[in-house]
This record gives sequence, structure tokens and C-alpha cells, in this order.
Amino acid sequence: MNRQNADPEAARLAALHRCGIFQTPAEQDFDFLTRLAAEICQVPYAFVTFVDQDYVWAKAWHGVEKIAPAARCDDYCDFVIRSGQPLVVHDLCSDPRTASMPPTLDGFRRYAGVPLLTADQQAIGTLCVLDKRAGSPNDHQLELLQSLARQVMALVELRQHKRELEANVHLLERLATTDELTGLMNRRRLMERLSEECARARRFKEPMALVLLDLDHFKQVNDQWGHATGDIVLANTGRLIRETLRETDSAGRYGGEELCLLLPHTELDGAATVADTLCGRLATRSHRTAGAPEYVTASLGVAASSHLEQCHPATLLAQADAALYRAKDNGRNCVVVAQEALA
Repeated sequence: MNRQNADPEAARLAALHRCGIFQTPAEQDFDFLTRLAAEICQVPYAFVTFVDQDYVWAKAWHGVEKIAPAARCDDYCDFVIRSGQPLVVHDLCSDPRTASMPPTLDGFRRYAGVPLLTADQQAIGTLCVLDKRAGSPNDHQLELLQSLARQVMALVELRQHKRELEANVHLLERLATTDELTGLMNRRRLMERLSEECARARRFKEPMALVLLDLDHFKQVNDQWGHATGDIVLANTGRLIRETLRETDSAGRYGGEELCLLLPHTELDGAATVADTLCGRLATRSHRTAGAPEYVTASLGVAASSHLEQCHPATLLAQADAALYRAKDNGRNCVVVAQEALA
């Protein structure tokens, strides 16, 4: 049996969730259609509502300052949702279905609501009009109300498509700028970011630090245990770097097993502390890969420009690279700062 037919309410709620409209902020386009509905039907009150499992929530309203979510069982819109058809009640007080409902007891006498239907005909909400006088819309008014309901759904779908487009653009941007293995920036985005951070440091006369990290004996890992194991080590290293850095910091894959950390607003001592912390964590982070070395260490070179110096990408990279090679000469699994490398 088709699952949707077996549980129509679950299918309806899934359709509502896909639209991403429930409990979103007010928007002028929805407000305009609500006001237009009231004017067409010549009543003082109109609402665009969306209905989840338990509540009726108003996206837009006309004739009241604000409306709170109502229990679904206490709202006329529930009848429209259940039937998927328009509902017109000439006198709410004399209709046994609505006579004792809270809005009726508050003075409402007239209700006309039409369903908001998705492309697969799921009723996720209503466009409805109310009055404190008994009465009904004529056939022409009801037809226009249904047309306005289709416009409401067109707005919902447009909003949904825009959200999906933005998500796809964000995904493409991320794929274009992210290294697949490490989850860090790829080299092209890394160099762009380095230029941006250096320009910012020069403009505001702020310190800027850079750390180059090279995994020790990484070629041996690939040669002895295979490139798949090497990929796992790179992925674990990237994850550890993301866990270690501050929100203002960033990192990327500079090339091969060499990674680069950008630390804006950071003096040399602060960058050295970050590098020491990362070096220690790498040396004790198990890669848990059968047949492979449990731990892989790294050598790190640190460079920084103070707020009194001109910050340039090539200079920072050259200084950090010299420090990195000094760290390798010192036996690896250690940190060397640029001042020590030049000593």
C-alpha cells in the first residue's frame, strides 16, 4: 500500500515542512494578499494561516494587531485542512460544529476559508476571512478568494525555490573553495584569504600570524600503508585543526601534506602557543586505522608581522617556510618560530 495513502496527515505535514514557511517572519507580499482578501469579501478580518500537527499559525493577518497561534482543535481552519475543500459558515453561532469554539464565543459570526494547496494537493494552510456579522461571500468573491490562495502558494513556492537556489549556490561555493580530503580551504582560496587578511592587517595596523604545518614522514605512510590510509590521516588532521582554531582563524591545504593556518590579530607569541597546542594534539591523536601507524606527528613553522610592520603574504610564507625547515632539522615533531629560524 502507498504510504502516503496509509497516513495522509504524515504526508501533509511533510509537505508543510518542505515548504519551510511555518513560523517564518512577516512579509509584505503575504500581508498585501491578506488585505486584498478582506477588501474583496468586504469583511474586516482576513488571515493566511499554516497548520501543523497541533497548531494553527498565522503568517499574515488583516484587521488585528497581532494573533497568537491557536490550538488546531479550537480553530475553524482545521475543518478546511481535514476536508481539503473551501468552507463557508454563514452563522458560526448556529452551526453545531462551530457554536462552542473559542473564536465564536469571542464574537465572530462569519467564516469563509479556502485551502492552500501544494502541487501534490496537500492542504497545508488556509486563506480565510471573518466578520462579527453573519453572512457569506457570493460565488464571485469565493472564486476570487481561491485565486488569491493560489497566489499565496505561488509566493510560498517562490520563497522555497529561492531558498533552495541559495543553498545550492552556497554548496557550489563551498565545493569550489574546499579541499575534499581535509575539509579546509583549497590552495586557491587559501592564497586569496591570505591576501585579504594581510591587506586588512596593513589597513588597520594589526598583527597577523601564519603557521605552516608539515606531516612528518608522510610519504612513508603512503608508501607503506597505502594512499587510502594517507587520506584518513589528512582528513583527521584537518578535523583536528578545525577543532583547535578560533572562529576568526582559518586554514587551508597549501600542498600535499603541508597545511597552512592563518591567525589574524595574533602576535608571534600567541601564534607559537597555537602551534604548540596543535603539535601536541597531533602527536596524541590516534588515527585508529588497522595496520597503520596509530600516531602521525607534524613539524610546524611560525611567522608573524607586528602592527608596526608591513604585512605581505610572500614575506610571511617565506619566514614560516624557513622556520618549518628548521623544525625538520631539529628532529621533527616540534615548533620553530621565525625568529629562531633566522638566528
